[in-house]
Amino acid sequence: MKKMVLLLFSIIALSWAALCIPSVFVFGRLKPLRNTEGPGTLPLPLSGMALTGMRVYGTLGCAACHTQQIRQSSFTPADIARHWGSRGSLLRDTLAHPTYFPGSLRIGPDLSNYALRQQDPTAVHRLLYASGGARMMPRYAFLYRIEKIQGAESSQALKLPDRFRLPIGYQVIPTYEAECLVAYLLSLKSKGSNE
Repeated sequence: MKKMVLLLFSIIALSWAALCIPSVFVFGRLKPLRNTEGPGTLPLPLSGMALTGMRVYGTLGCAACHTQQIRQSSFTPADIARHWGSRGSLLRDTLAHPTYFPGSLRIGPDLSNYALRQQDPTAVHRLLYASGGARMMPRYAFLYRIEKIQGAESSQALKLPDRFRLPIGYQVIPTYEAECLVAYLLSLKSKGSNE
């Protein structure tokens, strides 16, 4: 009986080693590519705020509804037809992200190249604060503070749709976490793009 357990353990251990060790040598040594169109490397590394925003994205559980992977056209051509990217995602696309959120379920759109579709931070803030209604995305109003206007309105104040307008004299200001989340979303533009 001991020999059988030892044999079974050896088979499992050798199988695991045969799968994992070559992967570490092949994929563990990937380096960013030199950017042929500008300075630096691809994928572009995340900035400080975007790095913090990545943590906020993970904490909020956004990956439960959004993917960050363009599926290969041999698997499904729909991702490329939707202009979410011009090619399928590659392992190299994840190098700049210390935590990668590939996702497995798409309730909302893929965010791999979100910054190529949306460049306006104000629009992203409005989406986060005032989503809901016809959208399935929950509101993230807790990432914003409502303040009484002291003197002039803040340059950071959100311009909201009529149904979310506040009483006169109040404004909605993004918190640091909201600013970081928007910075992260607007940094997502290297996966599956024409690099």
